[in-house]
Amino acid sequence: MAPKSSAIAVSIPDKSIAVLPLENLSEEKENAFFADGIQDELLSNLAKIKDLKVISRTSVMQYKSGITRNLKEIAQQLGVSNVVEGSVRRSGNHVRVSVQLIDALTDRHIWAQNYDRTLADSLALQGELATEIAAGVGATLSPQEKARVEATPTKNTAAYDAYLRGRALAAGLTTDFSNVESAARSFQESVTLDPNFALAWAYLSSALSSAYWNGIDSTPTRLAAAKDAADRAVALDPNLPETHLALGYYRYYGLRDFRGAFAEFQLAEKSLPNDVGVLRAIGLIQRRFGHWDETIAVIRHVIALDPRNTEAAGILALSYMAKRQFPDALAVLDHILAFDPSNRQAIEIKAFCLWAMRDFEAADLLLTRPDISLHLRGHQAITKGHYAAAADFFSKALKDAHGGEKREILVDRCRLCRKGREKGNGHAA
Repeated sequence: MAPKSSAIAVSIPDKSIAVLPLENLSEEKENAFFADGIQDELLSNLAKIKDLKVISRTSVMQYKSGITRNLKEIAQQLGVSNVVEGSVRRSGNHVRVSVQLIDALTDRHIWAQNYDRTLADSLALQGELATEIAAGVGATLSPQEKARVEATPTKNTAAYDAYLRGRALAAGLTTDFSNVESAARSFQESVTLDPNFALAWAYLSSALSSAYWNGIDSTPTRLAAAKDAADRAVALDPNLPETHLALGYYRYYGLRDFRGAFAEFQLAEKSLPNDVGVLRAIGLIQRRFGHWDETIAVIRHVIALDPRNTEAAGILALSYMAKRQFPDALAVLDHILAFDPSNRQAIEIKAFCLWAMRDFEAADLLLTRPDISLHLRGHQAITKGHYAAAADFFSKALKDAHGGEKREILVDRCRLCRKGREKGNGHAA
């Protein structure tokens, strides 16, 4: 459901839209990426229009075609007035895209259109679609926005094909970040086919920086490749907002130059005012600066555009907790758990929030679930003064922990030892 609490609630503007996943009608099912890529590009173009609220991909993907859709319910859940449905059929060099724009509150069809194009002619289609959809809901485009939306990024159909595959892969969520590597390979293929494809260079740089940051390949070679791709994008189109986004990620993920990254993200935001990726990046850096009010404001905007973004909601909850606004944090966490009841991060943050409020009874009720981590059970034992039991939970949790979680448990064990010594409990360690 769309957020109700004042901690995250937003009104539903008339100029708001959700582009539902486009159905892939191609006989060759390997062309599914093409439909996903077109949807992603369409969303990116719509996000360039300041006068329009566009729901991000993460929150619409649960409404994949093949399931019965109640458009009025979907619109209420996502906080929008209008919905776009459609399909993509690709056969050889021919592409047919069918799209309809619907006022979801009244079920009135505002506009519907079929587009039959050759693959070469389809390169400008997403910009054309974005312009017509924006007009359909009454959004106004500035001349600069119209030019950006309608720009054709490449004339090389094979390069565009690889680029769309990269966009579809980059948008997919995998716990091992394998999608990041696959996306980088597709973007590399794209720029090999068209070395003048600035947008593909920018996305390649962002993917390489992400791989470096997430530990997939944290070598100097990978970082140098990210810089080279960003430099290529700058040389080809220094004003492209995605170029500033790529430079921002390179500075953030590669150099830990947070002020330099922040400046680049702000430049990107001027041309991508409703892009969740840009806003998230700004929020993360504001959080690093300890600017909690600014973090809360920008992450609330992210959630308005992406209400099912659990990562952003977690950041918002922690930011409220940093300001000791615990009821607001609880409202955000309950928003996550309403559509993702087993979300581990939300459960853990909620437990710490309840402990901070000294509502131990509610915390105990939350932690009656059988799937609660041993690490969290250790913290629960600490709140009760059961230090020996907490030490036992931490020791057991440590056996299966890796990376950051392992470091957290070791830190917690050290704190436990100090607390136990202060209490005179020799069994704490």
